[in-house]
Amino acid sequence: VMLNEPDNASLQVSLRQAVVTAESISDAAFVLDHATTAQLRRQVIAVQQRQLQRQGCLNSHLNASPQAARVLSLDPAAEDLLQQAMVQYQLSSRHYHRLLKLARTIADMAVSDVIAQAHLAEALSLLVQPSTWGAA
Repeated sequence: VMLNEPDNASLQVSLRQAVVTAESISDAAFVLDHATTAQLRRQVIAVQQRQLQRQGCLNSHLNASPQAARVLSLDPAAEDLLQQAMVQYQLSSRHYHRLLKLARTIADMAVSDVIAQAHLAEALSLLVQPSTWGAA
């Protein structure tokens, strides 16, 4: 995982053959920089309502259950990225679940029914500390 620009304009996640460029992250940062508190509050409430309607709890309260497995489903590219990240960063079971819940929340913010590779890449960029980059 590397940040080429200090403003996250070009976030690239490169694990083996998978490369994701998420320019939407810089777009999201622009929106956050220019959004009012009221706008952000409305967005958070909408995301929370989406989660409550889908699973009856917030993503942060999901535990290892068949329902959580359904809610935290990944598209094939995201599944590949997750497997590579698990090996490269030696993620624990706890980190695995935290990563999936964060990626699900990012997908909810994008109003996506499935966790895509870009959602997982963004979650990785937020959870994987620079001191672990390149750990094998």
